[in-house]
Amino acid sequence: MRSLKKTRWDERIFGKGKIEDTNVFLANIVYYVIMVFVILIVLEILGIDQVLPPLENMVSEFFGFTPNLVAAILFGFIGYILAKFVSNLINIGGTFLDRMVDKTGIKIPIN
Repeated sequence: MRSLKKTRWDERIFGKGKIEDTNVFLANIVYYVIMVFVILIVLEILGIDQVLPPLENMVSEFFGFTPNLVAAILFGFIGYILAKFVSNLINIGGTFLDRMVDKTGIKIPIN
């Protein structure tokens, strides 16, 4: 959690809101994932085979899902970048058209 506070990535993404909750949430996720691995190792060392298969299936499904999650985040990020680019293009085009209209002196009445 201290590492997450030092990076300040959440302040850049979420603004200056309740940032502490985001850091605690991510720190808890990492903690519990590590704890599941430790439990798997301890159960394997102790030779308890009845509990091991469901936990191994859970971990394998989790890691099978993570590539899809990473791909979704990547697509979202690319979509965000493209949307910002198009927004800037429209802004530049609108500014250009405003200058052209101002040069011609045509007044458009707004109701």
